[in-house]
Amino acid sequence: MKNRRGRFVFGHVAAACTIALGLIGGAAPRASAQAFVTLDFFDVTGVALDLHFRLINPYSGQLRGADGQPFNVYYAIDANFMANQPIEVRNTAFAAVTSAFQSWSAASAGFIRFVPAIWDAVPNDECACNGVGCPQFGIGQCVTGDADCCDKVIHPFFIGPGLQEWTDGGGFGGWLPLPEGDVFPGWGGDIDIFSRPTGFQLNSFGFLYTMGPCDLGFTALHRSGRGLWSIDIYLNEDFDWTTVLPSAVSSWPNAPGGADPISYPLHGGKRELNPSVLSPTQGSMTSSQGPCGIPLGTLFDIETVVVHEIGHALGLDHPDQATGSTAFINPWTFTFDPIVPTSTQIIMHSAYVGPKRTLAPEDIGGSTFLYRPSLWGDLDSDGVLSIGDALKTLDFVEGNSTPTPFEMYLLDFQNRNGVVDHDEAAQVLLWVFDPTANPPGVLPGVGAPNVVFPPSQLDVIATTNPADLGLGGTVDVTLNLTNPQGRAVVGWDIDLVYDQTILSNPSVATGTILPGGFVLDPGPDDGNLSIALLSPATSDTTSTGTLAVITFDVNLPAAITAVNVGATLQNVIVTVSDPWTHNFAMHTSFPDESLFITPANAFVSVFDGDASGAVDAEDIYALFALGVDVNRDAVHDQGDVDAFFGAVRSNENADMWTSTISYN
Repeated sequence: MKNRRGRFVFGHVAAACTIALGLIGGAAPRASAQAFVTLDFFDVTGVALDLHFRLINPYSGQLRGADGQPFNVYYAIDANFMANQPIEVRNTAFAAVTSAFQSWSAASAGFIRFVPAIWDAVPNDECACNGVGCPQFGIGQCVTGDADCCDKVIHPFFIGPGLQEWTDGGGFGGWLPLPEGDVFPGWGGDIDIFSRPTGFQLNSFGFLYTMGPCDLGFTALHRSGRGLWSIDIYLNEDFDWTTVLPSAVSSWPNAPGGADPISYPLHGGKRELNPSVLSPTQGSMTSSQGPCGIPLGTLFDIETVVVHEIGHALGLDHPDQATGSTAFINPWTFTFDPIVPTSTQIIMHSAYVGPKRTLAPEDIGGSTFLYRPSLWGDLDSDGVLSIGDALKTLDFVEGNSTPTPFEMYLLDFQNRNGVVDHDEAAQVLLWVFDPTANPPGVLPGVGAPNVVFPPSQLDVIATTNPADLGLGGTVDVTLNLTNPQGRAVVGWDIDLVYDQTILSNPSVATGTILPGGFVLDPGPDDGNLSIALLSPATSDTTSTGTLAVITFDVNLPAAITAVNVGATLQNVIVTVSDPWTHNFAMHTSFPDESLFITPANAFVSVFDGDASGAVDAEDIYALFALGVDVNRDAVHDQGDVDAFFGAVRSNENADMWTSTISYN
């Protein structure tokens, strides 16, 4: 069966009939996922109170994305980044870092935009003497001879060029303003990328960071309140780095196992107050051939380490190192799960196990949890609900593609259950195709008084024609709908699973209910026919009608030897729009709705007595000469003769009357 992640499935179990055209149900499977944790391992209470850290806009002092609108994060890469590495690494290192940023941006469809800064990277070093005073900001001249390095360089701006660069560029009036405001001298970009050797120290915002011999690098975070104000990421130049994926993959087996190279040491036990060192190499190595005992020639992937560190800059932590009191958060539903993540393929997992550049659902769910768009259904973050959003939603509903946790968040707005319900998809179509009556992104029923709807019922009734499959040729499975209360039907969705050895070549014809709706592609003839129709801009209140007719070719020899003919309807959904779009009988706001499903009754009589694959005149001889048990009641009697001629006569079988009968 297709993986139909993306919609709620109504379960209804019916008794099997002779042809087993019953209706069964069950939840569609969804991609497995573990959990993410927020920076500093906040517990459930802290997360529920929204105390976790997020990037802050230094111009407004507001948390990035708090208004639900796309936002920029400025980054700068130090001009000497990886300067001591081979030229092929130096020449591609910047592109590797940019690719790491774009991985996170793509995960949010550009809701988080990482933009190169128009200035150089600036270390967040309180003792960085640049020889320039700035009295208007209370910054005095650095004195390089001081025993404690120098006078502290502290100023109120967290983003902008270094003081020297700002002054050289003309100061006020010499820099074009950013979308957020004027450019002041500051600590570089929101995120700056550097490389430094073992032993490098950074005195930043009251904490001393040191590059240890077993550190692939570290991330220095400056936070105040709930905000992440300025971030520096440092990689250790003393390791051998690469940007070539095959080289990184083939090289890693040379490294000793058991390393835990992306660990997160805490300092003073005050993880919620102190800046943190996020160091990707904390673990014991056995060899002494290279840094920290790593065998010479072991290559580490720049993009893998940087994409991990960016996750810390966004506000995520190592899920595998969290304690039992930590809030483990499900990436699909944002509920708290008692899950201890173990997969090393999660980008935010603490272990470097070779290159891993692709964000896992846990990583995408984490960034979405921290930075949430406000326009429901806007899957491409362009601020407009367009036909592209609608088509992508339909793809998810029908299982043609799987939504990411970011896309799931934007579509799972009616009943937050980790799947895109059919009524949620219908609502997206209403926003796109009927925006006047359905303002885009406005949830139906929100803020409206309680709606009391009278008890109502819909019946989906399946029938077959002919009722006896033994006649061969083709069989029609007709799906009928009765709607005695005249509910406003806007769509339906049904899966038909059938035995391909008996039934084949299905074709679908729409019925009298919503004949002009959007018919979703049923896909290949693979034994699972997914048929659906949506027409959210119009509705149908007809009391009785046909949803669809599915025609199958029948393999007679296979059918008459089968105990049961496999063809089941499941996941039966009918969507109505009154008082707002929802799956009938599935919305908690409408407990008096009832959906009933009647399975089809069909039989397989042995009309094809000679097993030729057709019912023709020769079967008359088989009936009498071989004593065929036509009605399959375990005896051959007059009832078989009556059944044969009655069925063939009533169907005016063409082969029967054009065959030549010989009495020789």
